[in-house]
Amino acid sequence: MEKIRPAQEDILATIQLEQMEENVFEGLSPKSDWGRIFGGQVLGQGIAAAQKTIANLNERPTHSFSSHFLRPGNPDIPIRFEVENIRDGRSFSTRHVRATQNGKGILIMTASFQDFEEGFEHQSTMPQVPTPEEVELSPGQIQNMLESMPEEMRKHMSRPRAIDMRFITDRDMLNPKAADPEVDLWFRATETMPVPNNRAVQAAVFSYASDMSFMDTAMVPHGSSLMDPTVHGVSLDHSVWFHDDIDMNDWLLFTRESPWARHGRGYVRGMVYNRAGLLVASVVQECLIRKMPAK
Repeated sequence: MEKIRPAQEDILATIQLEQMEENVFEGLSPKSDWGRIFGGQVLGQGIAAAQKTIANLNERPTHSFSSHFLRPGNPDIPIRFEVENIRDGRSFSTRHVRATQNGKGILIMTASFQDFEEGFEHQSTMPQVPTPEEVELSPGQIQNMLESMPEEMRKHMSRPRAIDMRFITDRDMLNPKAADPEVDLWFRATETMPVPNNRAVQAAVFSYASDMSFMDTAMVPHGSSLMDPTVHGVSLDHSVWFHDDIDMNDWLLFTRESPWARHGRGYVRGMVYNRAGLLVASVVQECLIRKMPAK
C-alpha cells in the first residue's frame, strides 16, 4: 500500500517518522516544485530520529547538532535514518545519524544532548529592531511582489507556507543590490500550524526552519540572490546550538551575517532571540555558491 505523503506546508507531519527496526526510522517528503528535497526538511527529520533514541529527553534535551549534506535528496523516495548510539554519559548523550536513499547517503549528523545544569551565564544583547508588526507587508505589496515573479517561482511562493517570515532588512530578491552581508528577519510557525509545547517537536521544527533563506546572506554583498538563474547554491553543512527553550509559535528574531566567501563557498552565521531578548539558538552554515554561465 502506498504511504501517504505529508502536505508541503505541514512540517509537523513531515517530521513524523515511522520506526522500521531498532534505531532505524523512515521519513517521507512532500512533493517538491524544485524536484529535490529542501535541506531543512532532512535536518528536522534527522534530529527527530536522534531524539527518538534518547530515553530521558525531557531531562536531557537537544543542545546541538552538526551536519553535512552529501547528495541532493529525491522527494519521491523515502529517507532511511539510521541512528548510532555513540555514548550515554552522566551528563551528555551523543548520537550519529545517517540519512540514505537507495543505500546512498544524503546527510550525516552528529547530535548532542545534555542534562540541565547551573553554570556561568552571559549572552549577546539583542539588537534594537522594528517589531514584526511594524515590518508586516500589506496584501497589496505581497500581490505586487508575486506578480513580478516568473510563473514557476510565483506558483512556488503562492502556496501555503508553514513558516511566516518578515524581513527587517530591505531585500529585493528579484532585483538585488549590493549591500553589507547582514540580514535580519522575524520568523515563526504560521498561526494555522501551531507547534505543540514539546521540546523535541519545537527543536525539530526550528531545525527545519533554520535553513530557510539562510545561504542567501552570502550573496548580498555581490548584488545577487538565490533567484538569480546564473547562481548555483546548495547547503554544504549546517550546525545549530540550542541555548534555551524555543517557542516556534511566537516571533523569533534571526540576525544573520556572512563574514567570508571565497573558493566557491560562502560562510553564514546567525543568532536567534525571542521577543524577551533571550538568545535561544545560534546557527552556522557553509554553502556552495557558484556563478554559472548565463544560458
